[in-house]
Amino acid sequence: MNIDQLNYKLLKHNFPCYRVRLQSPYTVSFDLKSVDDLIYNDLVKKFGGEIGLSQCYPNDCFHEYNEEAKGIWNSNSNFVFNTFYKANFQKGFWEVEYLVRYMVQVPPEMTTKINGG
Repeated sequence: MNIDQLNYKLLKHNFPCYRVRLQSPYTVSFDLKSVDDLIYNDLVKKFGGEIGLSQCYPNDCFHEYNEEAKGIWNSNSNFVFNTFYKANFQKGFWEVEYLVRYMVQVPPEMTTKINGG
């Protein structure tokens, strides 16, 4: 749906990253736990590599500024480090928002066509 550049703040440190928002194929009739499992499996097993993601960390992974976090952050691999879900009742589908280290590359077949184009 969209990608924004931002800074993730951790204590007094700023980490450049991107917010990626995607619409899932799952309707809002699914409960959050089911959607979480389905979307995670889609990301990890199906299309994560296609958009340049190599790892998906849990939301609490980067809550401390330590050597491990700095090492992961300064690596060349792209990864998810925060995940948020939104039930969009107007559109009828669940949306997922990821904070990722680097810009992702969304293949044309994964984008929706605007205005019937």
